[in-house]
Amino acid sequence: MKSVFMVAILTIGVIACGESGSTTTEAETVETDPTVPLETEPDRMELLSKVAETSGQAWVNGEWLTLHALFPDEFKAKCSGADFAELMLFSVSLIGMPEGATATVENVRVEGVEGFADIRFYKDGLELDIFIEDTEDDTPAFLWQDNRWIANVSPEDMAKDKPCELAWEVEEE
Repeated sequence: MKSVFMVAILTIGVIACGESGSTTTEAETVETDPTVPLETEPDRMELLSKVAETSGQAWVNGEWLTLHALFPDEFKAKCSGADFAELMLFSVSLIGMPEGATATVENVRVEGVEGFADIRFYKDGLELDIFIEDTEDDTPAFLWQDNRWIANVSPEDMAKDKPCELAWEVEEE
């Protein structure tokens, strides 16, 4: 449960929290034609900014299927939209996301196929400290695959048969 929860947090946390007034409400996928020469490849930095804004807005608006669309196909095959939404509803009930919160994207950078962005959440001008654990700054939030940015999912979570399952671990005394 903790690692799956961290997948959700990583999506936001590594992108580390928000959006700057964007009204993007749906996941945007930009696909390029493989027959077009590489010099016309889409601007990865601009696309990363849009994906990070979409991710932040999905969090504040509770648009879990939009957020789910940003994950790799392999992950989505193991974690249905309904299961992901259930996980996210549970996660938000733990960490909280107040109504009327906004998200701001900062520090967007691209390093090869790795995309980094800080997403910060605010309510009434005050930054919300909603994440349980800090994420590592050197872990990319997104990866460039198939001419689009997708959420970076840990190898441990990708190896699970059901990465969105709410499994409870009981510690023995």
